[in-house]
Amino acid sequence: VVAKFYCLYRNMSAEQLLDRCRSSIETSGAHLPSDMIRVPFFCPDVTPKLPDDLVDIIQDAISLQSNIESSKARGDDTRVLDVESRLRKALMLHQQLLDGLTAKEEESKASFVAQLSKHVSSLENLELDVPRMVAMNGSFIKIVSIDVDTTSLMKLLQEMSSKDEDLARHLKAIGVVESNSDDKIAGGTLVKEPHATMAHYSQLSQIEMRSRFGNVVDKEVRLKVSACLYGDTNVALSVSLPKSIEGEIPVALPTSENKYPHITVWFAEGSEAADSNKLPGMVAAGTAQAFQPIEEIAIAGRLSYWLIDKPVPL
Repeated sequence: VVAKFYCLYRNMSAEQLLDRCRSSIETSGAHLPSDMIRVPFFCPDVTPKLPDDLVDIIQDAISLQSNIESSKARGDDTRVLDVESRLRKALMLHQQLLDGLTAKEEESKASFVAQLSKHVSSLENLELDVPRMVAMNGSFIKIVSIDVDTTSLMKLLQEMSSKDEDLARHLKAIGVVESNSDDKIAGGTLVKEPHATMAHYSQLSQIEMRSRFGNVVDKEVRLKVSACLYGDTNVALSVSLPKSIEGEIPVALPTSENKYPHITVWFAEGSEAADSNKLPGMVAAGTAQAFQPIEEIAIAGRLSYWLIDKPVPL
């Protein structure tokens, strides 16, 4: 293991490794901290000086590992076992010396926890920016969503409002059911491209979004509308998500990062589409209302990525 790890990084300095880590973090769209977490391995102000016999066997092990990697000594189990046995004996013989050169496990743990705590506490004031490098190539995913057809959504709202006078009165007052697709209505905004957000770039890294949702992008998803929540600031449809996507071979639908799956229909001036997440609490507090049909109503959607070069829908 000692020889393999050395050979794995033998052509890379510590700073080069850090640069590669920073590059991967930036490319993924994750937050890049100002300071990387560094855990002490050697004791402070200690320049390791190893005994000659230990240096000799380590060099033999590295040489053997290099030859194995280049296929020059592949299959020479006797040589491998001999070097491994000699290396183990040398490490055990000088264990006390080696222990004195390395930092205590408790110190390394304490250092890691302290630095991690510092990073976690800084997240409260973190403002996420789209990495410049990723923004340039237009591949940065802002959200993963299930997009629904506006016409189908309006028909569903009309159907629901025909069964509840209070809902009908509210939707008519803000002009939703009679908007003629005008996005600015009654002092508010009708969402042009309605959707249920599955994940936002502040919740998952770019790698996570692509790995989790990549195999279901552009597939049709059957949503079930369970209620219409409405108040002075927002109107939204509560939806339940299927566990899988129908097809010849059903595909599992990844779990949504949104605790309240919904489709925002309208939001008032001074409010935002994201404020629809507050509606369940407002209904519970009596400051918003909810209409629940006797049976859930199905509506089709299609899963998609909203990229940096395409404006995120309201």
